[in-house]
Amino acid sequence: MAHEEPDAESDGSRWQFGLIAVAIGVVAILAAFALVMWNWRDDRGLVALGVIASPIAAMVGAYFGVQVSASAAKDAQNRAAASEKGAQARATVAEADKTSALTDVATLMGRLSPTEAETIRPQLRTLQ
Repeated sequence: MAHEEPDAESDGSRWQFGLIAVAIGVVAILAAFALVMWNWRDDRGLVALGVIASPIAAMVGAYFGVQVSASAAKDAQNRAAASEKGAQARATVAEADKTSALTDVATLMGRLSPTEAETIRPQLRTLQ
């Protein structure tokens, strides 16, 4: 459980940095808009605003795309690790059950008469 807390903190800081990136992007776009509106009042101003705003929007979008894919990869690794642990636990239980069953067979064979044991032994070999 202790290893989950730093992951949660790093996810929180990652999203906090994301919000800061978005805020910086929005401020930069607003500053560009103000600059364009102050300097140009024709179509060239719109073109300049598009040239400035497009890379900013692309960088902010790429940042979130990378963060989401990293988070998804981390979740997939955690699920795979949990699945592997579950499979190992099931294998351990199965091995313990097999040992118990073989012990039960040995106990049964010890309690049978030699004739009964010889009658049952071929059937037990087909089960093993």
